[in-house]
Amino acid sequence: NAEKLTKIIEKAYRSGLNLAQATRTMVNTLFKAQGLVIIDADSAKLKKPFIPYIKADVLEEKSVQAVQNTSDALSKLGFKTQVHAREINFFYLTDTFRERIVRLDDGRYEVLHQNIYFTRRELEELIDRHPERFSPNVVMRPLYQEVILPNLAYIGGGAEIVYWLQLKANFDQYAVPFPILVPRNSAIITDDKIVGKIFRLDLTLRSIFRPVETLKDDYVRRQTTHRLNLRDEMMEFNSIFAKLKLRAHKIDPSLGPSAEAVKARLKKAINNLEKKLLKADKRNHGEALIQIERLKDHLFPSGGLQERTENFASLYVKYGDELFTELERHFNPLEFKFTILY
Repeated sequence: NAEKLTKIIEKAYRSGLNLAQATRTMVNTLFKAQGLVIIDADSAKLKKPFIPYIKADVLEEKSVQAVQNTSDALSKLGFKTQVHAREINFFYLTDTFRERIVRLDDGRYEVLHQNIYFTRRELEELIDRHPERFSPNVVMRPLYQEVILPNLAYIGGGAEIVYWLQLKANFDQYAVPFPILVPRNSAIITDDKIVGKIFRLDLTLRSIFRPVETLKDDYVRRQTTHRLNLRDEMMEFNSIFAKLKLRAHKIDPSLGPSAEAVKARLKKAINNLEKKLLKADKRNHGEALIQIERLKDHLFPSGGLQERTENFASLYVKYGDELFTELERHFNPLEFKFTILY
């Protein structure tokens, strides 16, 4: 498998093609059994119907406020926004560079770092003649995509879905239909040895998604021969304090807040003692807790998903073309479940 992948990469990237062509060649070779349609989005023919949108963004700066309003609304709902709209959301593209276009205070337009300047009229004429020279950034690329290839649904990763949500108002103002957003399938690919460890450590395939410290605490509580929680004592404590508070109130009603303050301090002390009991008993299960840490790090490298860290090549070397056929067989695009394959 390693030799096969090496030949595929060498054929694609040593054939004198540019980076985009080489990548298309490699991906098409890998997925030819599944079948792909690959287009060159920088084609002048495809950019031509996008001319009105290019002008609206570059010359009228229509996109920035619409995206910012939606981003602010998503932030208030607790979502971490992924993209930041600029006044102009296009790059100037040639065979040798791709640089941002900015509007200067004197009304001219500059291509950054290239010493290239345009008047508004010159830029408008250039958009009409050579729309392929205007490359959308992350804010305008989805709009371009839906103009030239309208979709019923767009399938994307978690971060992609959030940044597409940021663009909804921008689609509305350009009167371009906004597709249904569908989270793509995700998976962890592991082996019987690792899954065996999961079960030997009294964990489940569902529980391993929980934070590592939670897994360790739960493991100790399940395995310990001691009673580590002070729940019963806390109930007795609450009962005693209810009596104390009532007695204090009979003597002087103003003593109620003082009794509550003492109760809060003692409750905090009991909770801290419970944590110390758990921490002390963890030392009795040190080896198992280390295994849980290693297991968690193996399945979630650097605390994230496997797909965000590992290159597909290491999996391809191990499984070959079966990697793709098995993923295709087990994934259901509308099931909305995280898959563990082993």
